[in-house]
Amino acid sequence: MQIIPALYIKDGKVAIYKPGDFENIEFLPDDPYVLVEKMDKLQIGNIGLIDIDATLGTKTNAGLIGSLSNITITTLHVGGGIKNLSYLKSLQYAGVDYFIIGAAVFGASDFLKAVSEAEDVKSDKISIAINVLDGKVTHHAWMGNLTISPEEIISSCREMGFKRFIISDVRSSDPEDGPDMAFYASIIQKFPDCRIGAAGHINTFDDIEALEGIGVDAVVIGNEIYKEKGLLEKIAIFNEKKRK
Repeated sequence: MQIIPALYIKDGKVAIYKPGDFENIEFLPDDPYVLVEKMDKLQIGNIGLIDIDATLGTKTNAGLIGSLSNITITTLHVGGGIKNLSYLKSLQYAGVDYFIIGAAVFGASDFLKAVSEAEDVKSDKISIAINVLDGKVTHHAWMGNLTISPEEIISSCREMGFKRFIISDVRSSDPEDGPDMAFYASIIQKFPDCRIGAAGHINTFDDIEALEGIGVDAVVIGNEIYKEKGLLEKIAIFNEKKRK
């Protein structure tokens, strides 16, 4: 089990925002280079970089992401707007370690097939991100729902050789509720050969330990890392302990 802190990047800055609300985004005063350098020194181990601009399709922060990859030895997981093989490869050449593919998986089997067949892209470096709202898959940054189930997406992607998934619980009600353990346990039981990551409604280290207990491989923590003083240090200690 590892905790992956996620930095949301917009306009070259680190953003704090409510999922799906792109009109009221706040920005941290901290420079992204400073934050990444801090995580590197703490030996966090893994960092998620989510490109909001690329998600919206307006532009990308690929230059910044490539630059950040050059200043850190930490493993970088990058998501947002990865919808074609050439962009994925450009991120790979820039030094990105893992790639998070989200909304592009819906109705884009040709893209995923191309990724799975690319000789210079390893399928185990790809994480398929699935956002779940009230048991239904939602897409395009929580702006629409689909009738397809998470299990159907996992089955389809698994047939193409993808076995890493990040499943996000994006319930907006009762934000203090913990993760849906029964849901994650069910997914892990159905797909025991897959590596399942969890995100959303993970509020305490007890939540994280409980998720580890049912077989969750990693958890992604977002805005929480900015709200609680000393949380990054706690994450570093947790990750180091779990790596031993």
